[in-house]
Amino acid sequence: MRSSLTLLLAASLLGVVSLPGGGVWASAKSAIAPPVLESELPSPETPAVEPASPPVVNLEAPIAPESVVREPIVKEPVVKAPAKAPVAPVVAAPQVVIVTPKAPEIILESRSSGCRARGNELGQHRADLCPREPDFASYRRGQEPPVRIRTLNAQEIRQLSVPSRGDRQMVFPLNIPALVSSPFGDRWHPIHGGIRFHQGTDLAAPEGTPVVAAFSGRVEVAAWVGGYGLMVVLRHNDRYETRYAHLAELFVAEGQEISQGTVLGLVGSTGNSTGPHLHFELWEQVEGTWYVLDPTPHLLLAMERLEQYLAQLVQPVRSQPEA
Repeated sequence: MRSSLTLLLAASLLGVVSLPGGGVWASAKSAIAPPVLESELPSPETPAVEPASPPVVNLEAPIAPESVVREPIVKEPVVKAPAKAPVAPVVAAPQVVIVTPKAPEIILESRSSGCRARGNELGQHRADLCPREPDFASYRRGQEPPVRIRTLNAQEIRQLSVPSRGDRQMVFPLNIPALVSSPFGDRWHPIHGGIRFHQGTDLAAPEGTPVVAAFSGRVEVAAWVGGYGLMVVLRHNDRYETRYAHLAELFVAEGQEISQGTVLGLVGSTGNSTGPHLHFELWEQVEGTWYVLDPTPHLLLAMERLEQYLAQLVQPVRSQPEA
């Protein structure tokens, strides 16, 4: 009993009153704090657990590398479209030109005849290197166009002919002076190209110019002769021959005897020709072989005599007094 009173006294001194049913009420309570039941107080055997405060994060403090866990970044492979193969430009194959060196030209000359020939033209020449004379018989087989020979009367022949010089000198084969358009000898062929031997002299003249006999003689050929076109060949005492080629018209026939200066035909451009002209040749027979001669010097002298003759014809006309 005494002990219970002692406890009660001590509790009163402390301001704690035990309530029925095991409750305790504090007599001296705070004005602010609400009444606290004993049952709400923590058990003396169980220590009070303070609620955990949230961690304070210092944003300004540096972050240790090992404290940061970095997840590996997995990059997805980039699939690229297949690149187009470059198209090579079409390049034309280079043109290969093979240049064959030109063989040196060989020219042979015969001391006996004085004729010359190229090494690649020996088949066109005789053993003495002179040109082969045309085979006129091969042109009389109807292979060439027919030739019409116009017959002139005596008056027409006199008008177209020139006076004879008695066969002592050559008469110019045209009744008017003319220029030498292509001389005798080597030349560049105007049709076939290349250097070829020209075995005559070309006299440029208008088409239709009368062609006259350089000497008196017999007509051996009056026909179409291949590249010569219409051609007349005169034989003079079986030693010389004169040939007149590329005529437009013939006035004489084969076997006919012709006096010097007589008209034979008209200038033309038949056969292998590039324009109207007279192709004139002079040949000489020595011991049965015919050799071609250069007629150019003889033609120039004959043309000079023709010019003198024409000047004499004009002089009496000028000397006549005016009426």
